Amino acid sequence: MKYYLFFSIVILWTLSAATQDKKVYQIQRTETPPQIDGVLDDDAWNVAQIATDFTEFRPEVGDKAAENKTTTVRMTYDDSGIYVAAYCYDNPNDIMRQFTQRDNFGQSDFFGLIFNPNNDAQNNTEFFVFSSRTQADAVESPSNGEDFGWNAVWESSVKIVDDGWIVEIKIPYRALRFTQQKNPVWGVQFHRHYRKTREQMTWNAIDVTKGNIGLYNAELIGIKNITPPTRLSFFPYASVW
Repeated sequence: MKYYLFFSIVILWTLSAATQDKKVYQIQRTETPPQIDGVLDDDAWNVAQIATDFTEFRPEVGDKAAENKTTTVRMTYDDSGIYVAAYCYDNPNDIMRQFTQRDNFGQSDFFGLIFNPNNDAQNNTEFFVFSSRTQADAVESPSNGEDFGWNAVWESSVKIVDDGWIVEIKIPYRALRFTQQKNPVWGVQFHRHYRKTREQMTWNAIDVTKGNIGLYNAELIGIKNITPPTRLSFFPYASVW
């Protein structure tokens, strides 16, 4: 009995520690969706909240990016999906780009986007865009890990610029699973990986010594009046007279 009580206290303490000081992204609806072209000249990005100040969790924990290697992220949405723009500052000579097949990380820098519409720290949907323009996606849970056998249809564009690289993404709602919610609070996380130095950073800091990474998602608020996509299943059937 004492063992179970102690175990419960440890779990509650871990959950409490992970939920403290979560960053919050306030998303705004757009009436004019941005073009997914890697050029951040769309009006929607001018009024979007900027997410920055990433924190390293691998190989070191708690370090900040150098001034010329920071990351800024903006988000907006409409009735068809969520749009994300990331400006990944860096020396272009340090950006590694290896052309690979889908879901193959290879030797490339990447930007990662994580959604958890249930905000339950258990069921993440992951989207990765590489500096080589390749995509990867997966569903992830603490019990099953990352399943890259799962694939969705979504858009992304990459542009290499003088001071880094730019990513634009559109995630249609059909790529996510969520129920009708009046004032939803989604889990969200942004990842940045520098392949040359093997550094990996997130917007909401991760403590790799406690709990699973889903506990460290930030919170996404402001989504209103969107409809969960209709999901149809077809089963083969034959009849002989």
